[in-house]
Amino acid sequence: MATDKEIVYCVEKGKVYHSRADCSYIEDSDTCTPYTIRAAKKSGRKKLCQRCKRKDNKSIDIVCNLAEANTLEKLTCYAKKVWGVKTVDLSGLDPLAVKETFIEMDRVFKEFRVLYGYISKIIVEDLRTEYLKANNLRSEDFMQCVPEDDMLSVVIKFDAYIYKDKDYVFTEYEVTKQKKHAPKGSNYAHVGAHDLGHAVEAVLTKLSQSKDYLLIKDWNESRVLMNILDVVFDGCVDRMSKLREISRDIEEGIGETIGEVFADYYANGISANKSSIDIMNEIKRRINMKESVMPKGKRMLPRFVIEGYAVYGDGKDTPFGIVDVKPNSPDWVIDDYKNWLENNEYRKRNSIK
Repeated sequence: MATDKEIVYCVEKGKVYHSRADCSYIEDSDTCTPYTIRAAKKSGRKKLCQRCKRKDNKSIDIVCNLAEANTLEKLTCYAKKVWGVKTVDLSGLDPLAVKETFIEMDRVFKEFRVLYGYISKIIVEDLRTEYLKANNLRSEDFMQCVPEDDMLSVVIKFDAYIYKDKDYVFTEYEVTKQKKHAPKGSNYAHVGAHDLGHAVEAVLTKLSQSKDYLLIKDWNESRVLMNILDVVFDGCVDRMSKLREISRDIEEGIGETIGEVFADYYANGISANKSSIDIMNEIKRRINMKESVMPKGKRMLPRFVIEGYAVYGDGKDTPFGIVDVKPNSPDWVIDDYKNWLENNEYRKRNSIK
């Protein structure tokens, strides 16, 4: 059952609230704003959209049958109908290997609703570099997560060679794990959780940067990740030694941190590495109450919200009850907040003058 703090979506002049970002009513609207259910009801939107309700009920039935989705056709249907992925092509892959990976990915989707409709494609591709192809070697990546369209969406890619046979992908992952380049207790299916971790990172990158031309730079430099690590390891002299305990893959590339944290967390739960749990908690804190990724072209919350500078009130008149920003905030926060006020139809009573 949904709680009053759960995130829903409202369109301008709409009389209902929506539980699904891929609802056709939202796609046909010029604006869409995330609310809590409590704030949506206070704004006069008392009921859930019937289309969303039917989709939610249908999704429950499909989720219950994921274990029975033993063909690529059924798995393709699942990704489209439940996750809101527009393009799915799993041609040539082992159905059982994909199914087990999907099961782990589904756990991430359920916990991070912001991902619904955010994955634009799930496709198959030869992920090998030219050198690896020339020497007939396999790709170093089992899967990849690639941002597109100024990070309004991401593409998930399965490697065509590794995932063509379940036994092969199992063996290759175990070799990787023996070299400590994967979290203890994980298996190849958790590669799906790993890459959805990167998708969550892309969401945070998009929401924390108001200038589109800096998005790729922030992504390549792992700006969001480094900010998270600064918070989690505040005062720690040697953070790499702690990250190395999760996976040595992080030591070879700091950008793999969030992916390996997701793999560790979904493989081991409360028994995951303490650093993984701390990083995951910080990621959830930033996502919580800020699930605002809309279908392409829709409004997104400004970065001062994601960065944690927003001050919340009773939620009477504004999305999430944002009424101000924290005292002594950096200049960019104040500027972003003032711009948001000027361009937002909602007005705060105690806003910056």
